[in-house]
Amino acid sequence: MPANPTRKNGLNKITVGILIGAGLGFITFAGAGILRNRNAEISAGNEGSVSVPSVGKPAPDIELQNIAGETIRLSDLRGKVVVVNFWATWCGPCVYEMPMFQEMYEEYSPDLEILAVNNQESEDEVLPFIEKMGLTYEILYDLDAHVALEYQVLGFPTTFFVDREGLIQALHVGVMNEDQFHKYMEKIGAE
Repeated sequence: MPANPTRKNGLNKITVGILIGAGLGFITFAGAGILRNRNAEISAGNEGSVSVPSVGKPAPDIELQNIAGETIRLSDLRGKVVVVNFWATWCGPCVYEMPMFQEMYEEYSPDLEILAVNNQESEDEVLPFIEKMGLTYEILYDLDAHVALEYQVLGFPTTFFVDREGLIQALHVGVMNEDQFHKYMEKIGAE
């Protein structure tokens, strides 16, 4: 008996719906964990030292190790435009947009630096992923999520666009396409 194409399409839609729902659940779960840690800091009396990163304000400095073990600081990149992307290997939307980030990195180099801040994953998880994807921009380890907390990231991917003076000029939550990326690059004065 031939397969029913309507039933097969219905099952595909259900499968896609389940995968999307699971992905959103992971994003929400990760964001809730970060928010819970942030709220614990505030209840411990540290709320005076917390400022909300937002458009027009200075980007909080980042000081993290890259995959080569070097310390990378956002403040050392003044004079360049910088994209700070928060991601994880388990985040489907993050994985989806990474090849586009690589293309944009190649297109805008040497004016552009991308700092891809990985959330709480080990070198054993991240290195094979980077090699498989062929990524050449800076991948940074945020092992304890302190940078994600400082940037108040509630879901992945979250991307900040920082101009040459270190000011946040745009923020994008969720997956991004090339047209959006180009528009953000114009906002931060990329050449």
